[in-house]
Amino acid sequence: MDSGLAGLFLAAFVTGLSGAASPGPLLTWNCAAAARYGAWTGPRMVLGHAAVELPLVIALALGLAPFVRQPFLLGVLALVGAVVLVWLAWQTFRALPSLPDPLARRASGQAGGGRWRDAFSAGALLSLGNPFWILWWATVGAGLLTQALVAGALGLAVFFSGHILADFGWYGLVSLAMARGVRYLSRRTYQLLMAGLGLAMALLALWFLVSGIERLLSLAAGAG
Repeated sequence: MDSGLAGLFLAAFVTGLSGAASPGPLLTWNCAAAARYGAWTGPRMVLGHAAVELPLVIALALGLAPFVRQPFLLGVLALVGAVVLVWLAWQTFRALPSLPDPLARRASGQAGGGRWRDAFSAGALLSLGNPFWILWWATVGAGLLTQALVAGALGLAVFFSGHILADFGWYGLVSLAMARGVRYLSRRTYQLLMAGLGLAMALLALWFLVSGIERLLSLAAGAG
């Protein structure tokens, strides 16, 4: 890999890492799910995230950024994201009474292997329902893509590889930390942790709901 492509990869990795580390629905769900299902939750979730992110990146590279930035689309996606987050928060709260004792689970050697479909679906749905993720790609991300496309299809591939590897690295590390750390908590502390993460998802859902309604009302007022 020449120095130009290496620099592009590094830039993509650093910007991807800064985005992945920011608080948001993917990070919150990753913490909650990894505490229950194990260290592989993060990588599985990122596969779902990548499955919808790659088509978006290709669409932007083809010049569809103005369409993706449409207020109506962003408003609808915010409402969809709110629904998904409410459902995930409800699932978290509903599971609280039946959560196992992490200390007993550690002693018995049960680590919770994770659920492939749940993690993959959450990664895809939480990405699609996040208007701020799409808006970032349609603005900041589109600018970075323009630079990557100077090197053609190879530049695009290098850029996306750096970006998605940052996601795998960060969410994998968070999953590992949550899965290992939760084993040393009492059952009560474990339940409080999960309740806090469920509340965080509910608050994110409220934020998405308000954002979506504001965008659609603003659009309706402008049309009137």
